[in-house]
Amino acid sequence: MAHSDRPASELRPTELPSPHRHLERMSTAELLRRMNGEDRSVPEAVAAALPQIEALVDATADHLLAGGRLFYIGAGTSGRLGGRLRMPAHLWRAA
Repeated sequence: MAHSDRPASELRPTELPSPHRHLERMSTAELLRRMNGEDRSVPEAVAAALPQIEALVDATADHLLAGGRLFYIGAGTSGRLGGRLRMPAHLWRAA
C-alpha cells in the first residue's frame, strides 16, 4: 500500500508530507521561527522515548560489561562524532 493510501495516523513522522512549503517565499524571520519551532519538538520527543532509551542504555551497558563491543555507525556529523567518542574505562571488564 502506498504512503498516500494510508491515513496520516498510521505514518511515521518522517513519512508525513512536510508542513514547510515554499521556503523561498518566506522571510528570514519566518524561516527562523519555523526552525526554532521544530527544534523545540526534540526535547518532547526524547522525553516520550525515555523508557525505551533507558532500556537500550541498560542493555548496552550489560553487553559491554560482559565483554561485548559497541559499534558506532553514522554518516556526516554523527559518524565523525561517533568516531571520536571514547567509552569510559570503568565500563570495560578485564579480559
